[in-house]
Amino acid sequence: MDGDDRRDRATLVARRDASQSAIQVCFGGKSGAGRCRVIAVQEGLAIDMGLSAMPAGCHSYFEDDKGKSSNGKDLCARTEALAYFKVGSASSFFVYEPQTGKFGRYWDSD
Repeated sequence: MDGDDRRDRATLVARRDASQSAIQVCFGGKSGAGRCRVIAVQEGLAIDMGLSAMPAGCHSYFEDDKGKSSNGKDLCARTEALAYFKVGSASSFFVYEPQTGKFGRYWDSD
């Protein structure tokens, strides 16, 4: 996901007390142990969540995590993206943005 051609790992995680759930992304490579990010933190335990890798390329979306509309344009990513979905909620995907070191979130359903 970060474009270094090493295998990265995304895992659904939750607090022991089930007060929050999230996605943990760990980047591969020799320095991988300290290269984990926690994204998509939400209150409560979301047990009906799923993750899926999306190939590099162009993906349609409705708006980004700042509420900005795509205006019908696709987001083209050079690296693999991470699709995130849960029952009863809009699906979204994440793209790692190397210039900020963060993941951008894009809603692909309304």
